[in-house]
Amino acid sequence: MNEYVQGKVGPPGITLIVLAVLGILAGIVGLLFQGVSAVSSIMMLVDSGAGADGWIAWFMGAGYQLVMSFISIFVWTFIAFAGNSMRNARNAPVVYAGAILACIPCCVSVCCCFGLPIGIWTIVTLQDEQVKAAFAEA
Repeated sequence: MNEYVQGKVGPPGITLIVLAVLGILAGIVGLLFQGVSAVSSIMMLVDSGAGADGWIAWFMGAGYQLVMSFISIFVWTFIAFAGNSMRNARNAPVVYAGAILACIPCCVSVCCCFGLPIGIWTIVTLQDEQVKAAFAEA
């Protein structure tokens, strides 16, 4: 990979990785808080002998948030992998997918304001002819 391509793919790749690490950390913190809340609400449901309606209501609230936190952590991990692939000019489809996921506000947590411009920057960088050629070589 020549210096031009390395200079083009390095900054958006590193920025995707940094954004993803922040997203993963936010997801873990959210998961911890939601986990503590979920345990206490599950204990209340068990103690009260709640029926199916109580458990469905729990899942639609706290349970749904827990599932979404796990999905968010997985998505951010994929975005970090895409950023690393961008830095190494490998696997363009993964980089495109990671950039698109970074742009989608529902996939992200605290970082939604930054995901859109960084994802667009990554996609625009991937459109450069020399960058395309470097990805094709890999």
